[in-house]
Amino acid sequence: MSENEKEEGGIALSDIFHIIFSQKWILITILVVLTIGGTLGIYYGKNIGSRVYEVSFTLELPKTEVKEEPSASGTSTSAAVVYYPDGKPFYYTDMVSIQTLRNVKYSDKNKDKYKNIDIETMSTKGDISVARSVSETAANSGAYEAIYSLRVKANYFPNIDIAREFVTSLTNTPIDYLRLMDINYDVSINSARKAPDYVTEISQLIDQISYIIQRYEMFIEIYSDLSIDGRTLRSYCQDVKSYLNNTAELDILRTEVRKNGYIKSEELKNRYEIELVKLERQYDIASFTLENLKNKGDSESISAEVFKAQSDLVIELEKQIKEIKEVFMVSNDYGVNKTQGHKDFIDDLQEAYTIVEEFTDEFKEVVSSLYTKVAVVSYSDSNVIVTKGVTGLPMSLAISFIIGLVTAMIVSFIVGWIKKKKAAAKTESGEAVQLEIKTE
Repeated sequence: MSENEKEEGGIALSDIFHIIFSQKWILITILVVLTIGGTLGIYYGKNIGSRVYEVSFTLELPKTEVKEEPSASGTSTSAAVVYYPDGKPFYYTDMVSIQTLRNVKYSDKNKDKYKNIDIETMSTKGDISVARSVSETAANSGAYEAIYSLRVKANYFPNIDIAREFVTSLTNTPIDYLRLMDINYDVSINSARKAPDYVTEISQLIDQISYIIQRYEMFIEIYSDLSIDGRTLRSYCQDVKSYLNNTAELDILRTEVRKNGYIKSEELKNRYEIELVKLERQYDIASFTLENLKNKGDSESISAEVFKAQSDLVIELEKQIKEIKEVFMVSNDYGVNKTQGHKDFIDDLQEAYTIVEEFTDEFKEVVSSLYTKVAVVSYSDSNVIVTKGVTGLPMSLAISFIIGLVTAMIVSFIVGWIKKKKAAAKTESGEAVQLEIKTE
């Protein structure tokens, strides 16, 4: 059968492979070159642009107020906003904001380590992102768990260790905020210093101590008897309670003020005089009204509630007038003319200030330690970072080998087919010449 007849009838598979393997050196050369080159290109080239570092984690913040915010489809748990203890809302997207990236990069401990990380481009191109998924921990339990996923392109980092430290710093920014958070727990102390008289001043100090006790009890209810710096919350709370209830030092000072009529200044005494005139006028009016109610009670229907309210007002005004007059009876030692007893009282009051301030400072430290202790970032992977979008070396080799083999077979077949066609044409030409010679 001639070559033309074979072409018209098609080519057998065995002939295809025969042609391919007739060019075995071309086949081997192309296969080796494309396999090695392709493997290196995929593993060290393609992976650079597509490699992504991903961190999956949960974030436990102190138990604070959680409010539902309406989402596009209504109110949902996924739209809940958590608030820090100081009232600032926690938005998880803040962990990858440009301001957070700058804070992490340029912090004193990181500025040399992260100096080559291009956070501006990273943020502008959206090459870093964080997402949150919320799911119910168990069916119909009403308890939900939020899992966060932070992704960043790997080509911004010189190695995976630097990337791990960088993203760990980002995920810990909420805890860093808790550590640096400055809540004003001195409200009553500040008010006490501005108080116009000693009674109000001491009452404000009592309010400060009561507030600290109330906050300790709230934390005990939430976190049980958690230990902070080797002591339980209940132990801290008991110390404050003992000062307030057992020593009763502040109550004693307040009684001493009323007993001895200590006042802070001449200005305050003048104010008491004005207040006394005002109270006496109110008392006269209230007493006159009460007498009228008594007189009308026989002929008109006066409700018991109205009569009692007026009677209570008269009693209260009498009490206030008595207190101010008692102060006037003994309040001649103000300004530079303070008696020794008054001076001793001021020393005792200052000591009380010192104790209340020490309790307040201790409470601040306990709360700061508590917040950072209960706030936890838990990573899903022990290595923190999981590398994604990467074609591994074995897979790169396999892909390159397949592409190289297919390409080498195609090229070998084309080259072999061309050579075969040329050989066939040459053979037919030779046969034609011999035929002409025989014919002659």
